[in-house]
Amino acid sequence: MNIFFLLQKNDKPGVARTLAQQLLRSGTSIGANVEEAQAAQSKADFIGKMMIALKQSRETRYWLRLLVASEIALFCHSRKTIISANF
Repeated sequence: MNIFFLLQKNDKPGVARTLAQQLLRSGTSIGANVEEAQAAQSKADFIGKMMIALKQSRETRYWLRLLVASEIALFCHSRKTIISANF
């Protein structure tokens, strides 16, 4: 899912912006932690970083589901994209 595209289309003030910022933080953190894991110094370090990425993906899923439930993601394309991601 392209989080940046979704957030650009939902440029709204207030609660929507706060949710979007949370989504951006957790969503981009996944890739950063996976990238860090590639340079892990030990198996335990690798597993630790991948577990953080997993937790961030679950948090991202939460924010996406909240956007759908609150009907902030009302426009057709993003709503279909979120729902099709099995969230």
